[in-house]
Amino acid sequence: MLTRLIQQKIPLGSPVRFLLKTGQEISGILEEIGRDHVTVKTENGLTTILAEVIGLWEILEEVKTSEQENIETKLVEKEEDTGYQSTEGQKGGGFSLN
Repeated sequence: MLTRLIQQKIPLGSPVRFLLKTGQEISGILEEIGRDHVTVKTENGLTTILAEVIGLWEILEEVKTSEQENIETKLVEKEEDTGYQSTEGQKGGGFSLN
């Protein structure tokens, strides 16, 4: 059964993308796996997908929400306005002068 395979391969809480046989793509966080369906938390809420329409899936490294993208855009704009450059993620973190 397809959902059993999904359950073995993808832990709940993982970012995923399902490509349906209809051509539609659904990306989000895997919330539930049932006998004949999976449920994904998307930007628009919960989406339940019947197993019979799943064509393929992939586990994503990260799912960016529009809120995360807005925050990243604001940080870039702030860096450009202030002359400071974010060194977040680098050893030491914080901000440095250009």
